[in-house]
Amino acid sequence: MSKVQRGKADFEGEVSANIDDVWDLLLDWANLDWLLNDVTEEGMELGKVHLEGEKNAQFRVRVMTRSNVEGSGLPLVNREVLLREDRTAYRFYYDCVDGFLHGIRNYIANWALDPLPNNRCHITVEANFDVMETGDIDKLRATLVAVYDSMIRGLNVHFEKQYAQRGDKQVVNHR
Repeated sequence: MSKVQRGKADFEGEVSANIDDVWDLLLDWANLDWLLNDVTEEGMELGKVHLEGEKNAQFRVRVMTRSNVEGSGLPLVNREVLLREDRTAYRFYYDCVDGFLHGIRNYIANWALDPLPNNRCHITVEANFDVMETGDIDKLRATLVAVYDSMIRGLNVHFEKQYAQRGDKQVVNHR
């Protein structure tokens, strides 16, 4: 019988953008143009993204192809399924295919957005997952936190550019 460890990764960050703008970008499930793609772990570089299913349907699937998997032992393709979204509460849940990181199974993430003064947004990410005996739970948690941090920084860079193009006066903090 396999030994399973329960894993959890938590992250909080701020985006200097209106909560509705952040929500719309995050829930445009096939759009990761804003992603910095700067996590240095082997096999974590994003190549292409496309959507399976209808744009606004529940259970839509973001299919991500990695560009640096050679030798990493990670799958070339990673699928993230958007399970539930609630714009009233600004919360969404998604899961990833088993094995998207070494030893991870049953990954499910919960993102919650909260408005802050001055058109800013607080984001809380909570992920739960199981780690099989072949996985290093601390390394996996650190990798997930690095991905979440990169995502928040990418959102800030994206909105800084977008608001500058529109002529909006928006203060941006990049943690």
